[in-house]
Amino acid sequence: MRTGSITIRLVSFLSVVLCLALGAPLEAAPDSTMSYLMHEPPSMLDWGLDQVQTYLDRSKIAMANGESPMIVVRYDFDKNRIEIVNLLTNSEQPKEDCITILDRIRLMLSVNPTTGKLSSGPVFADDFFEHAGYHRRDEPKNLRNELYAISTVTVKVMGKDKFVPQAVCKGPLLGKEHYFLKQN
Repeated sequence: MRTGSITIRLVSFLSVVLCLALGAPLEAAPDSTMSYLMHEPPSMLDWGLDQVQTYLDRSKIAMANGESPMIVVRYDFDKNRIEIVNLLTNSEQPKEDCITILDRIRLMLSVNPTTGKLSSGPVFADDFFEHAGYHRRDEPKNLRNELYAISTVTVKVMGKDKFVPQAVCKGPLLGKEHYFLKQN
């Protein structure tokens, strides 16, 4: 009985060693997709868009019902636009909420929604799209103005049916205009 137990252990041990020797390498390595991503550096545009989205996410533009809208900040290459897109679900007053959220985003990014001009607070270009601790000499002098000029805010407010927008409004980040693309 003792010899049989040793034989089983020896066969089990040798089976494991053989599987390891003939199987996949013991060291894991990233595949070609992960290698590409690990060696592709982010740009200041990538960094700035992420910083704006993180800032707006953390600020939580809470509505009266306590809900915080979902926010996405992206760059549309074909349109040369920075788009801040906001989605609010479960609204009882979609048109009013659409305007309220658009104006709150402007205010959070230092645009006075009444005048459409810059006010105090975090400045879009200065706080999100620049290196910390130094300024590059070749940085465009009008970076702030250009970033504000190409930035828009779109708000989609869903009603009781969470798959159909009840109101969609849009406007420039720097400005006071509201354009309704859809309203019920």
